[in-house]
Amino acid sequence: FIVGSATCCMMFCVAEMTAALPFSGGTYGVVRVTLGDFPGYLVGTCEALQIVLYVTFTIAQLGRMVTIMTGYDEKYEPLYWAIIYISIGVISMNHRLLFWRSVWVFGVYICVILLLYCTMTRTGDVDFAKYTKDPMVDSESDSEHLYTFFEKLPGASFFFNQYVKLMPLACRECKNPTTDVPLAMYIVYALAIVSAFSVLFCASSIAPGVAVLRRFPGAPMSFGISSMFDIAMEHAVAFTFLATYASCLVLVFAFTQQMAALSKSGFLWNSRKWGCVPDRVDRLVGVLG
Repeated sequence: FIVGSATCCMMFCVAEMTAALPFSGGTYGVVRVTLGDFPGYLVGTCEALQIVLYVTFTIAQLGRMVTIMTGYDEKYEPLYWAIIYISIGVISMNHRLLFWRSVWVFGVYICVILLLYCTMTRTGDVDFAKYTKDPMVDSESDSEHLYTFFEKLPGASFFFNQYVKLMPLACRECKNPTTDVPLAMYIVYALAIVSAFSVLFCASSIAPGVAVLRRFPGAPMSFGISSMFDIAMEHAVAFTFLATYASCLVLVFAFTQQMAALSKSGFLWNSRKWGCVPDRVDRLVGVLG
């Protein structure tokens, strides 16, 4: 709630700046214009590094999901990583229409899964008194609670901040970015707030409970989906696989836009100076990154 409220204030600020200064570099462009080249360069490169690390660890997690779903040996996971990278590259390097249609399909799929998860939870299975208890947390001191809060804060911040930071990166893709991008930010942020609290409400009120979910923070819905459709956990993981894959696809696009903005500002190699096809070079840099 604290992070979501703070991000709401940040979203209004970024939306206002995007309406006045539509720039595909996102927050990097704002910092470069307001604080100067060097702070802007630091923000741009740090955000790019953040995206690279997120995609790297997430694809490793996707490989682990495939291992769980198939039951094959872990030694095949590098092959899964390669297949995932190649598929992301194909979607990103081809015509932009394919990318946006793919994002649209993934977005609809995620909304449907969230709606099913939150509406198909059986009322008889809900028991807050039973499933919200966690003996390990109850036995912690106030200082340990505070430490846990700050330990989880970066993850929650990234969850909300990525919606705010990624939207301005699509300014080049819009016919009227001064109105389209802020409107998209409001809609996506509202969906993020509603879905986050809905999943928190449902996940903490049904089996297996908070005590188990705190050990699996990346897959709170898998348990509910397994119970909802009466399927094994190995099969329930498949429902969250596509959503995780979609996040990598979008962040590769964001990295591409970030690198393009840095190159146009003269901080990185600019493909236009070498007579190359700019968009394809930018996309290739994004995929390789």
